[in-house]
Amino acid sequence: MSGEWVSEIKRRGVDTVVGLRSNMTLHGDMISLASEQDTIWLEAPPPKYHGNRPTRHIAYLTDPDLWEECKAPLAGIVIRDTYTDKTEFYTAVTTDLSAKPEQIHEWMRSRWAIEETFMEESRYGSLNGVGSCRPA
Repeated sequence: MSGEWVSEIKRRGVDTVVGLRSNMTLHGDMISLASEQDTIWLEAPPPKYHGNRPTRHIAYLTDPDLWEECKAPLAGIVIRDTYTDKTEFYTAVTTDLSAKPEQIHEWMRSRWAIEETFMEESRYGSLNGVGSCRPA
């Protein structure tokens, strides 16, 4: 997903939620902003891994305008997973400025269920047999 594409579909009235890659500048900048002393961290449900479950917290950031290619206003969350031996960070942004941090987190969590369902239907169902809806 590119920032230009996110901007364009927002211009058309469609909001998006995007998990940022760890090598994106905005990802690192959001983690830096969340490390400020006055950041409020909210407790959130941890992932349901089979092993070591972390303690999860999320921080809400308004107006992280550091994605140069994206001209749409953004809000986002930093997800902090704390394990006994390490801490991992994830970030997500949305163009839906009315979304609460808990909602953004829930949207990101539901992504995995959507992807798994799509994979199952593609692999074991008949989804791959559905042709194009447009004439060739």
